[in-house]
Amino acid sequence: MISDTINSQEKQIGRRGFIARLGKAAGAIYLLSVASVTMFATGCTVWDDIKSWIPIALEAIGSVVALIPGLSFLSPIVTVITAGLDQILSDVNQYQNSAGATLVSKIQAGLSDVVANFQAFLQSINVTDPTLVTIVTGLSQIFLSTIAAFQQELTAAGAPPPAAPATRTAMRIGRAGQQIQVVAHKRSKRQFISDWNSALTSAHKDLQIH
Repeated sequence: MISDTINSQEKQIGRRGFIARLGKAAGAIYLLSVASVTMFATGCTVWDDIKSWIPIALEAIGSVVALIPGLSFLSPIVTVITAGLDQILSDVNQYQNSAGATLVSKIQAGLSDVVANFQAFLQSINVTDPTLVTIVTGLSQIFLSTIAAFQQELTAAGAPPPAAPATRTAMRIGRAGQQIQVVAHKRSKRQFISDWNSALTSAHKDLQIH
């Protein structure tokens, strides 16, 4: 099973190795699908921004997986989220090769799916420790506010408004009931990494992304 595989990987290579491996896999996907890597939020298009963010987002998801104890049983929803991000990357590449309104709408819908699945993920995790709840809340805000900025840009580019806007306020973290407030925030690659790592306490430096 997928959950058993992830559990096994975490035991064999440790949390740092698990994150590094996921990050390398994401990088490989990116390099295979893009002829040249463009830093996002540096005056490039939203399409370049999204393509540059997705490998980092995949590594960030791996960071959350390793952060929460006993998360292996949730691996199916994690797999759905990462598959959704991979599909968005594929759709963006296709759009850049043959622009079309249908693809713009599909990418917007893909981001909404990631948001909805991330919400299901948050509601499912069993986290009650106040410190951990604070960390997960901070990481979730960074992840969702970045998506919210993409959603706004895609709407401006002609896509319909997102079915699941990342700025919704109904997201709660498991039994803790912590509500997440999200405001769209466009970040550079460096800013996303910096904000993410800053949200992790010194006790979790091994889960930082790069």
